[in-house]
Amino acid sequence: MSKNQWVFLLASLFWVIGCKSPAQESMGTIEGNIYWKEGNHMPMIGAEPKAPQGVERTLYFFEPVKSSEIERNALGLFNLTEAKAVATIKSDKNGHFKGSLPAGQFSVLVKEEEGFFGNIMNGEGVINPVSIEAGGSQKMDIQVDYKATY
Repeated sequence: MSKNQWVFLLASLFWVIGCKSPAQESMGTIEGNIYWKEGNHMPMIGAEPKAPQGVERTLYFFEPVKSSEIERNALGLFNLTEAKAVATIKSDKNGHFKGSLPAGQFSVLVKEEEGFFGNIMNGEGVINPVSIEAGGSQKMDIQVDYKATY
């Protein structure tokens, strides 16, 4: 092989290795923490506020869901019996999670034994909205506090 052929072969190899597939380019990442709060969190004079604890849970990513479109149970958790999750990500025992998602808009809900938790809504009533951009990274922390009082 001539020197020019070697140079061409190596340049072609580096080009192929550096290319991303269309699937990789249409994905983004999300990372954050899930915290558990329960009990009395009313501020008291002379008492330190209780720190939330990281908790192991599974996050479900749905196409945007409006709170007016689904029912809540007695605990205030959502009943999503017919919705299909686009993706799931599990947090570790400290509550940290990280995963890849397709680019788009999603509702992020935390799976509890009694239903799905979500306590933030945008102006349109979409539960726990998050936007994932292709090639981007999104940070999101969630406090699961349906058993806490303030």
